[in-house]
Amino acid sequence: SREYYIRRWIMILTEKCDRYIFSQFECVEDNPNLKDQEYDFKINGIKLDLKSTRISKQLIENYTSKNFSSLTDSEYKDAIMHFIKDPDELIKFLYENQSTGVRFSFHNRLFLVTADLRSKNNFYDEFDLRLDFDNKSEIIEDFIDSFDPNKLKTYKVYNCKDNKYESIKATVIFFFRNEDGLFYSI
Repeated sequence: SREYYIRRWIMILTEKCDRYIFSQFECVEDNPNLKDQEYDFKINGIKLDLKSTRISKQLIENYTSKNFSSLTDSEYKDAIMHFIKDPDELIKFLYENQSTGVRFSFHNRLFLVTADLRSKNNFYDEFDLRLDFDNKSEIIEDFIDSFDPNKLKTYKVYNCKDNKYESIKATVIFFFRNEDGLFYSI
């Protein structure tokens, strides 16, 4: 549908902008090969593939055992907070449910996750968070300043294409908004 392509185009462009923000730091070495799927940049020599995303309806429904449309705002917020406090399930889900097309890969990842906690009806309005490059720049700077490769967690995730488990390293930056304003967690 037209909405899908517009959304996809915005996501591609904002991820390029996010990558540019990372590349402005001295300890970050941008991958000169833009088509390389292994990594987008290195932070202190550690290769990371950047994925900007959100917490999917499917994962929220799995966690709550409810259809998304029947969730109260409180249940929606509780589910999002669950994944912010304990991102392991989210990270595994994002790897194991990725598109099996051209972008399919199992490499070290840095997930930049946006979420609007004010209401489940804002689920589709998280684009303004994705486009908030001023605040994202500050968050990324805080992440870079505190980056410790030893804190990257190793995950075993199922590769459905090759029918085997892969061992990868990943971390997540959450950028979210609630009634009190903008927040993040690294």
